[in-house]
Amino acid sequence: MDVEINSVREELARVNAEIEHVETELSLLRGGGSVERCPLCGRPLDRELAQELVVSREVRLRELMRRREELMSRLSRLSGEAVELDRLENELRSIEGELSKEVVVKASLEDLRRRRDSLLEELSRLDGYDEETLRRELKEVEDELSRLNRELEELG
Repeated sequence: MDVEINSVREELARVNAEIEHVETELSLLRGGGSVERCPLCGRPLDRELAQELVVSREVRLRELMRRREELMSRLSRLSGEAVELDRLENELRSIEGELSKEVVVKASLEDLRRRRDSLLEELSRLDGYDEETLRRELKEVEDELSRLNRELEELG
């Protein structure tokens, strides 16, 4: 995209320089009422030839002006597309970041589920042995599991 924008800018600069050159030529050709020599090439110049040169330079100037408008329009369109492309790339990076957070949260959630299952299994084997401590730890794991579930729902 940047290469194309630069290419259009370069062509626009060339067209602008040529417009300036043609305007200078027209100014010289129109400048003196009875110019005996062509101010552009130095050859003898009569009124008829001078008028022909003026007409041809005016035609060229109109062509260049039309081309300049086309290039400016294209440059404007490309610049708008570049801005939109940047916006979409930023949005994509943001979504990718959210997806990576989701993966981390899911892994933590799975780890907590395994810990809970392990504690429940251990609790069933230790029936009556410091049950209050085990239940408190189980409650902490389940609270953390709930928090991670809420966080996952917010991401989704």
